[in-house]
Amino acid sequence: MPLTARQRAARPEAQGERIYRLLKQEIFDFLLLPGDRFSENDIAARMGASRTPVR
Repeated sequence: MPLTARQRAARPEAQGERIYRLLKQEIFDFLLLPGDRFSENDIAARMGASRTPVR
């Protein structure tokens, strides 16, 4: 069963969810373009996280 908005707001955002949200926003803002090449290491360094949540 999906979480309600109140339940989502009550729990802290996980690293993986934060990175996913930020990457998605970069795509929508045209900061990441089709054909751009990047690695797990590049994303992890930009997001200030290890490679595990980036995967």
